[in-house]
Amino acid sequence: MRLVRVFRLADLVSLSISSVAPVFSIAAAGGAMMGAAGTGTFWAILLIGLPFLLSSVVFRLLNQHFPHAGASYHWSRRILGYRMARFQSWILFWAYFSSLPPIILPAAAYSADLLGLPVFRAQMLLGIGAIWVVVAVGVLLGGSRVVAGITKTFMLIEFGSLLVFVVVGIMHGNSSLGVFFRFPGVSQWHGVWIAAVIGATALDGWEIDSYAAEESRQPRKDPGWGGIVGAIGALAIYFVVYPIMIQDVGLHRLANSLNPWMLWGHRLFRHHQTLALLPVLVSTAGSLWLTAYILTRIMFAMSRDRELPAWISQVNRRGVPARATIMILGLALGVVSLEVIMPSVDGFFNLILSLAGLFLTLEFLLDSLTAAVFLFKLHPGWFPDAWTPHRHWGATVAAYLSVVLLFLLVVGFFLYAPHIIGPTADAIALGILLAGIGFAMRGRRPSQRFWVFQPEWDGLDLAEEE
Repeated sequence: MRLVRVFRLADLVSLSISSVAPVFSIAAAGGAMMGAAGTGTFWAILLIGLPFLLSSVVFRLLNQHFPHAGASYHWSRRILGYRMARFQSWILFWAYFSSLPPIILPAAAYSADLLGLPVFRAQMLLGIGAIWVVVAVGVLLGGSRVVAGITKTFMLIEFGSLLVFVVVGIMHGNSSLGVFFRFPGVSQWHGVWIAAVIGATALDGWEIDSYAAEESRQPRKDPGWGGIVGAIGALAIYFVVYPIMIQDVGLHRLANSLNPWMLWGHRLFRHHQTLALLPVLVSTAGSLWLTAYILTRIMFAMSRDRELPAWISQVNRRGVPARATIMILGLALGVVSLEVIMPSVDGFFNLILSLAGLFLTLEFLLDSLTAAVFLFKLHPGWFPDAWTPHRHWGATVAAYLSVVLLFLLVVGFFLYAPHIIGPTADAIALGILLAGIGFAMRGRRPSQRFWVFQPEWDGLDLAEEE
């Protein structure tokens, strides 16, 4: 039931930066964001980016006190209690699992393009997607060292390509950058709000180092810093890339396009599409196994607490929860199979992407609420690692501000989603949330005990719920 502690700070930083997958995020979410927000895209990025930056500070605080493979799930159970932790785990599952199919399908399409194969054949896309799932399983089962090494290599390719695109894009620019920073009119703000929630899928991923806490060599010191660097880095990249891309291609062409990155690549490298395909494929592949990494660690922690079947927490000789890894990616491939044969793949893709953004926003809202409760009521008090008198004034302000901003984003999503995304968006989201409440309330409580990771002696301890 124990993971192997191998990650250094540099590994955690590279995981957090790579998990954001900026090139893939631009390709997958950029068109939907620009379609919803229009000239207000900058403000949509800022609207979701600010609370995410605040959340990264909150994650750092919680990692200092409670490093754990389950991260959000464990923090909720320790601070808010059993029922809230079950609801949090439901949100976590949908936040990350609903992000996997929109990764697998584009990975298949980019691979087919790169190989010169027809992308309109459903069986071919499904087959290539299955190959990528097998590759992701292989990388993850290889252990944390393999994940860190391959991720660093892919990150260098992705960021090198980004630098080339930015430099060439500036040289080819033919319009003013001012349109990107224009303040939205009153009628635009509903679209900006929806674009911000969709943008959660473009900015998330930095939190992966929290779920790697039990695999860190310094669990109380390093996890959380990678997340802060990743969140800041992602915002900086988008604030540089989006205005240049809009300047080069034009907002009217990018809005609602299925792949704005490739449109930009065609504009810059008309006869060398491989230069655009390779970085987006590398970014997509890395995002696939890193998203699965987060979800498998959550399930591992829940299984260890007997919230899921015990076999899920079994690890292989490299310290990897192998069965959880295979199960999660296998289920994601099954969802992709349904998506490929649906009449409107585009509509379904956008709906899944939008709901993934909603649940990611809810995840960080609940994490910030957890931190706010901890700082207001329990610190320094219940927990041994909090006995030394000290206060976290900056983290306290960050937690409260993050709660308010993320709550407003969630409310805005439910108000505006039917007009922008479709009439079924609210109904599906509410149905999943109600099912989550049922999951939290109906769960049989086998024990008040749960496992706590103790990095000081590299072991586990049983804690009692109050």
